[in-house]
Amino acid sequence: LSDPSAPVLMRYGYDNSGNLTDIFDSLGLPLKLTYDQRRITAWEDRNGTWYRYEYDEKGRCVRTPGMDRILDYTYAYDEDSRTTSVTDSLSNTSTYQFNDAYQLIRHTDPLGNATVRTWDRYDRLQSLTDPLEHTTSYTYDTDGNMATVVEPDGSLTSIAYNNLRLPVTITGPDGTAVHRTYDAAGNCTSVTDPLGAVTTYGYDEHGALTSVIDALGTVQYTAVNDTAGRPLEMTEAGGATIRAERDAFGRIVQTTDATSTDTRVTWTTTGRITRRELPDGTAETWTYDPEGNPVEHRAADGRVTHYEYNPFDLCSARTDPDGTRYEFAYDTELRLVSVTNPQGDRWSYTYDPAGRLVTETDFNGRTLRYTYDAVGRLVERRNGAGETLSLTRDALGAVVEQRSADEVTTYAYDRSGRLLRASNSHTIVEYEYDSAGRTTRETVNGRSMTYTYDDLGRVIERRTPSGIVSTWTYDAAGRPEALSSAGHDLHFTYDADGREIARTLNSGVTLTQTWDRTHRLTTQSVVHGPDTKRPPIQHREYAYDLHGFLAEINELTTGTRRYDLDGTGRVTAVHARGWSETYAYDAVGNLTQAVTPEAKTTNAADTASTTDTSRELTGTLLRRAGRTSFTYDSQGRLIRSTKRLLNGQMRTRSFTWNAQDQLVGTVTPDGTRWRYLYDPLGRRIAKQRLDDGGTVAEEVRFTWDDSRLAEQTSSDGQTTTWDYLSGTYRPLTQVDQDLTQAEVDLRFHAVITDLAGTPTELISPEGELTWHHRTTLWGAPSPDPTTHAVDCLLRFPGQYADPETGWNYNYFRYYDPETARYTTPDPLGLAPAPNHHAYVDNPLTWTDPLGLVPCKEAAFKDWLSNQQGDVASAFRAGRLRLERFGGGSGGSEALLVASNRQNVASSYWRAMGDQEFASLARRNELPPSNGYQGLSPDRSYSAGTRYFGPEKGRYLVQFFVGDAGRSLPDLMKDSGIGGKADGEVMSYGLGTAATSFSSQHRVQMENIIRPDGTSQTQTKALTSFNANLANGQFHWFLDSTWVRVPDHILRQYPTS
Repeated sequence: LSDPSAPVLMRYGYDNSGNLTDIFDSLGLPLKLTYDQRRITAWEDRNGTWYRYEYDEKGRCVRTPGMDRILDYTYAYDEDSRTTSVTDSLSNTSTYQFNDAYQLIRHTDPLGNATVRTWDRYDRLQSLTDPLEHTTSYTYDTDGNMATVVEPDGSLTSIAYNNLRLPVTITGPDGTAVHRTYDAAGNCTSVTDPLGAVTTYGYDEHGALTSVIDALGTVQYTAVNDTAGRPLEMTEAGGATIRAERDAFGRIVQTTDATSTDTRVTWTTTGRITRRELPDGTAETWTYDPEGNPVEHRAADGRVTHYEYNPFDLCSARTDPDGTRYEFAYDTELRLVSVTNPQGDRWSYTYDPAGRLVTETDFNGRTLRYTYDAVGRLVERRNGAGETLSLTRDALGAVVEQRSADEVTTYAYDRSGRLLRASNSHTIVEYEYDSAGRTTRETVNGRSMTYTYDDLGRVIERRTPSGIVSTWTYDAAGRPEALSSAGHDLHFTYDADGREIARTLNSGVTLTQTWDRTHRLTTQSVVHGPDTKRPPIQHREYAYDLHGFLAEINELTTGTRRYDLDGTGRVTAVHARGWSETYAYDAVGNLTQAVTPEAKTTNAADTASTTDTSRELTGTLLRRAGRTSFTYDSQGRLIRSTKRLLNGQMRTRSFTWNAQDQLVGTVTPDGTRWRYLYDPLGRRIAKQRLDDGGTVAEEVRFTWDDSRLAEQTSSDGQTTTWDYLSGTYRPLTQVDQDLTQAEVDLRFHAVITDLAGTPTELISPEGELTWHHRTTLWGAPSPDPTTHAVDCLLRFPGQYADPETGWNYNYFRYYDPETARYTTPDPLGLAPAPNHHAYVDNPLTWTDPLGLVPCKEAAFKDWLSNQQGDVASAFRAGRLRLERFGGGSGGSEALLVASNRQNVASSYWRAMGDQEFASLARRNELPPSNGYQGLSPDRSYSAGTRYFGPEKGRYLVQFFVGDAGRSLPDLMKDSGIGGKADGEVMSYGLGTAATSFSSQHRVQMENIIRPDGTSQTQTKALTSFNANLANGQFHWFLDSTWVRVPDHILRQYPTS
């Protein structure tokens, strides 16, 4: 520390009274503090934003004016009733009432909704009663550990502890239990799930994690750590080893993967990433303002994105590489109130006095309205067409009824909150689970899909309603090793980096793949076998431009396709043999012109060599494309398309939607009527062609494997079954059968997919190319479609083609490949993308498997992981409800987080930190750090998101305790909260989410491991001088470090 050549991290200035007045960063820029009588009266950050504090004669803060009236609060105190009234910057008042021990006993929001708490004399929460008088109660053992949680419906969760006050048994409401053992230092050495499967953990002498052995006895992970417990070398079960080099602050500066390719990272002194160099030598860079907000990101291809900020670090504008600019406005409570796109269209949000989103109006003028119960849970949504969707909830907040004008859906749950039964007017869905909570049977209208699992919870057998059985085996690294379906086997081979390099049928037919240094697919070949001299069945080569975009595909069967791209990566032209396409876009990503080869038609009056579809739009609504016009309702849903033929005749299609934006009917130009049915999870389970009398003349039924289409069965007995690569929407196999024959005829095909995961070929076991699919860039049929003996109706990942509409069903929405747009607005509103009717920017590499979020496959897998599993699985576990509510801000979510009835029973040890790091390192997706021990994203930091990093060094326990507790991310830091680059300690514990504290709250830190390897134990009172309260969590400052705790009980403590 005294070395004059060492970099300066912080300098501090004081006034004559010893008050801290300046905190200078490594660049010499100060955060300024002013005082009166040793009380802080104002601060001003390094961007010039200021905040002030005013006091009464008793030294109590009575006002906190902020710059531009932001967070301008006033405080009033009633000593007789021990009530504090807080009035926000918009004149909304909340009250806080305390007992004589200054424990918060009642909080009343600006709408008059009161939450009541009771406490014991040790400041432990005994009960919490919400504004609807639902009470959750807590009991404690003699050591002060939380022993039981009783939910408002009477469900009980209990926790037993050892003499170190660490949880050893957690028993859920259904009686199942998770058991843990520990060593003398408090490290978790084993976890046993309700079925008896045991995972064990090993540590070095410093308490850093060195090994994980799974329930099958496989060593999943080994690590070599430095003296601070940070991994330097990590080896996975498959033998792949990742190495990391660190600087003096412990930050990773280089990673070397299993194929000896390096990724290098450069940091500022304050711990912000400035440069990341990829294995191919390309690099991306970041620059920041004095407060650490990123103001410029220069991608590896040279494209630059700029960001601007308002006071309090709110992003006010973003300028994309193509010059398009989005502007963001906020109210004085820091809530987003409008987004203005490059065309000047405005998306606006309004909030009630309690801060809940009540209306949002999109770029096209559609307004959505939301109503909440006293607890703040959504109970009604009214869409732009005036249709209302109402929700009824049980005492735990789970939806038990969903009602619209034309449909009533009911839901029933077991004691652990798992969905048991859901029904609407035409569908009954029922679930069965094993003791570990895994779905073993899903029955839809009497047709069952069953699952069998190994001890690690991986599916090893699936049986569909038609009787097709698929079995899986896995290698030591947990990757799929073999798939057996309909009497045929697929075997998978991987390289040292875990990338699939071969897929072989038992007949010898093999798909081989090669990759470049940056993990991009470069070739795909389908051959008859390794020893055969027969020519390849199919061969593709992929070439990329200097910006990393796909620029060319050279294919054996169709020749070469070249792509022209603009600066944002959107395709502007396709050049192929006998084929060309051109596209133009406006500033918000709408296609304004598309010239493509015209598909062949049986109508001579509608034949042309190409389609020249110049387009007219209003906002994001397409009004005309070439000779086709479009009409929408007030909800932004397409209800009519009319095409003018070359002979002047008109061909009209009409579409009918329900209150959940699901297509329920269509009438084709020849008058044929189709009806569509959905289950309570929003999955389409049938489509029916009706005769003139309304009777079903033809039907296709659909069976789902979570959110992936697994099987279709037509009314004539023809059935098609699909298997997918685990965790993706890439189909692997297709099995066709005719159930009407006395002896069922099975036809098996391997499915070949392109970069994005779209099926391109079906290959028979004999090596015959039985189906090949060629479309325009955006998925429209080719001009000369080839007739095949077998067909595959899967399109872009997650999409299924409907010939009667020309659209592709995409779970939450329908996609029209002719216009390259969705036919309804995104249920997630503006959150996923700036254009809520567009598909993706580049369909060659980007996908939207659910019709919700455009992303690349790896990113989507991470998104699903954040949802704790696949979407339908999460729904059944009570974690998600697919309520399809539009909106992108505040309480306007399409995937509303359900009340977790498992609560403390859901507590588990997160053991994936270093494995996640290794996986990210292989994909060159290591997120940059924000300047403290551990990796974290370079975007935003938000509670409830888990950021895993190698520095964790051990496993952290997390508890879910209803409204009284919150899950904490393993590595997370809010913008603006303290901490320093070295020596930061993250602590976790079991407790209650307090909303106030006083000097009576005390916290004990045990065995804090510092970077130099020393440890200490301290007990301190939580006061306003050493703790901050944010989002119901304490931020406690201990010397030069800070810790985040859910309350005043700290138990589990990781290394630094």
